[in-house]
Amino acid sequence: MTVAAYGTKREMNAFMNKHSKTAWKLWMYFCTFMVSSVFIILFFAFVALIFQFDFGTDFFEIDICLDEGGRWNEEAGLCEYK
Repeated sequence: MTVAAYGTKREMNAFMNKHSKTAWKLWMYFCTFMVSSVFIILFFAFVALIFQFDFGTDFFEIDICLDEGGRWNEEAGLCEYK
């Protein structure tokens, strides 16, 4: 029995086995990349949450105040400008 462009059925099966292994490897590389990408994104999100809770919102308010040339009053919790 002959099959179109592959010759015999045995040749077609050999061709499919060879290329399906390549496709499987590519699929596994893709899955590994996607899973590792998700873990990297989750890691950075976790670090951002820790950073936010560790420094709190006052850190950013103080930074903005100092960047604008003000002086931070710790007791009042306010930015003072000259």
